[in-house]
Amino acid sequence: MSTPLVSIIVPCYNVEPFVSKTLQSVFLQEYPHWECIIINDGSQDNTASICKEWVEKDHRYTYYSQENQGLSVARNKGLELANGEYIYFLDSDDLIADNTLNNLLELTTEDTDIVYGKCAITEGQSTLIKDYLSHTPKPFTVFKNESRTLLSKAIEEPFICVAWNRLLKKDFIDAHKLTFKKGIYHEDELWFFETLFHTKGIIFNNRPTYFYNVANTNSITNNFNIKNLESYLYIIEYIYSNYYKNEVYKADKNMVSMYITYLKILTLRHCYEKLDAKTKEQATPLIKRTFKNTFTTRSTAILSKGEERMHYHFKLVELFNPEDILKYLTFYRSKKIKNRLKRLTILGRAKRLNTKEKRTIKKVF
Repeated sequence: MSTPLVSIIVPCYNVEPFVSKTLQSVFLQEYPHWECIIINDGSQDNTASICKEWVEKDHRYTYYSQENQGLSVARNKGLELANGEYIYFLDSDDLIADNTLNNLLELTTEDTDIVYGKCAITEGQSTLIKDYLSHTPKPFTVFKNESRTLLSKAIEEPFICVAWNRLLKKDFIDAHKLTFKKGIYHEDELWFFETLFHTKGIIFNNRPTYFYNVANTNSITNNFNIKNLESYLYIIEYIYSNYYKNEVYKADKNMVSMYITYLKILTLRHCYEKLDAKTKEQATPLIKRTFKNTFTTRSTAILSKGEERMHYHFKLVELFNPEDILKYLTFYRSKKIKNRLKRLTILGRAKRLNTKEKRTIKKVF
């Protein structure tokens, strides 16, 4: 029986209340062939001494300390130090099940580069499950990535875009030079896109292998500000420049265009709407500039008719202020006479603006 080494990468920053229990969940793994690479990203509390205790306890733990440079740099250092055939990211305030590595390793195949584990939600650092993050209803199925179709699957059948609780082949990461981008929040969004874009296939398990602690109030996802918004816009611009405009991926332009539109809608609904009024004013010109400069076109339908209809209507009003875009997306399908009249008025404005900007919006559904 094959017993590949798994490199578990645990970035740490000021997680004194959590990190020991996280590292203990690694220690309790039924599968013994692992190394746990702890990256202390400039913690100012007692994180370092706690981590060193685990290094002294078991030789499979290794410890590296650096000045605070952010989660992306910490994860990249972990990738640099990793010796394993597989990579597994674990956040330092979460837990993994005792059978996590066994559960995921048994699903690895030649046709897949990534095994997706099921993520349970907990309120606090425990194994008491409150809910689950989105996960495929078809576990054990190999989903091949012909024509980059996994990007559309991620929209039609959402599965959470995080880096943790995925078992990734190290050769796959190295072959495509995949790293986390320094200096941004929501780096998992870009990592998710790039891993899905390049993978030859993925597979899902059916049991919870990860316990995601939503009660950590210091988490970035609980504190949205202008940096969150700027990071989403950076990701859109990065994908536009490096994938949509890249001639190497010319055959994939339709799929990348679809995903960029999806990310723009996500930026408004997931980030912009969470900002306070003053920050929204600051964010509006940034959004308008990025949306204007990353205009994409598409010639074929990819998503369901409902999704395609929403993408089409979003692109019609993409140059408007974000508040106006969001309002339009709430009633563009309405059959009420009042809303239909509003829609016609808005579409008239949109048509004139798109003509002025020489933008042609093609309906593909």
